[in-house]
This record gives sequence, C-alpha cells and structure tokens, in this order.
Amino acid sequence: KLSFGTNKTADILVTAIDKNLIFLFKETNESINIKLPVAGSHNQMNAAAAAAAALANGFSMETIKLGLEAFKPEPMRMQIFKTEELTIIFDAYNANPESMKTAINCLKLDYSPPYYLVLGDMKELGKDAWKYHAQLGQLLAENKFDFIFLAGDEMKTTYETALQYNPAVKIKYSGNDLSWLTDVQNIFKTKQGTMLIKASRAMNFEKIIENIK
Repeated sequence: KLSFGTNKTADILVTAIDKNLIFLFKETNESINIKLPVAGSHNQMNAAAAAAAALANGFSMETIKLGLEAFKPEPMRMQIFKTEELTIIFDAYNANPESMKTAINCLKLDYSPPYYLVLGDMKELGKDAWKYHAQLGQLLAENKFDFIFLAGDEMKTTYETALQYNPAVKIKYSGNDLSWLTDVQNIFKTKQGTMLIKASRAMNFEKIIENIK
C-alpha cells in the first residue's frame, strides 16, 4: 500500500505548480509532470490516489501519465481549455454559493495571474438569492481580479454590491444578452493568465466558449 499527498513523508509526493501536477515516487526517485485536463485540488488528489493504486499494481510512471492526461471530465464541470496564452476553467453545469467560492479559490491558489472572471446567476436559491449574490459581490470587491464580467438578473445584485464595497473594481454587467461577449472573446485572443467561467446551467454559458473547444 502506497501513501500519497503533499506531506513530505508520503510515498508519492504531490506538488501542484500552476496548472501542472508533479508526482515524485520516492522509492525510485522517479517523477512525472502531468497536465491534468480538469481543475481543482480535489481532482488533483483523486489523480494522486489513482497513481498510487496504479504504481502498487506495477504500472510504470509513463503509463500513469498517459492515462491521467487522457482522462475526460464530465462536460461543463471544471474543464480546462487553452488558447495560445490563456487558460480557461469552464464550470457551467451548476453554481451555488459554496461551489462559486471553491472555484474562485481554485483559480487564485492553483493558477497564474492575471485573473479574469465570467460569472452568471446562481439559480434555485429561492428567497435567499439576493443575500448570496450580495455576498459574492463583497467577495469580488475584496479580491484582485483584472476584470470581471457578470450576466443574469440575479448578478445585478452582485455587480452593485461589488461597486459599493470597491468603486475601483473592474467590472461589467449585462442582463441575459451577454453584451460583453466580444470583450471576453478578445481576451481569449490577446491576453495571458487564467479565466474562470462559471454559472448555473440555465445561463447557457457554453455559447461563450463554442469557438475555442
């Protein structure tokens, strides 16, 4: 049985550097650099668990690398797309207050700036919708992002709250027509860094990335 994790005592030491995942197998001093096609520290640990099981069963590090990089995540769930310079995290199957915070933390902790956010409504929150969208606005105001794009009826609260807490925040809002879409597509073509695109499924955010998949 092999242990794995970020603790230096683990048999397989896991290091995440930007979008790359590095596994060091201490017994043989072999290491592999993996470009995992899905974002999130929980997915990185799942990959480490799979690598440990594969090593214990005699698979080579190169075979493990090929297998993990060939993994295909569920559509619209923390998928990673690349333009020439920009990494795009696309997570538009579901959105709630907790998953929104988690995705933003993933962006800030695991990926390189400059950071861009493209966020849509968190649906099905009922009478608490205003409160949670306002809390998100405060979160956006308190963190540094190079630009934020918001869409949807509920996100108007997020937009207004973000400006209330930080009038200097770089932010654009549209209703459901994605009037800023050309601006986002220009970032795809001209900017480096990382962009998070996240919303509830009903926002149909797949139209944003349909030309880069």
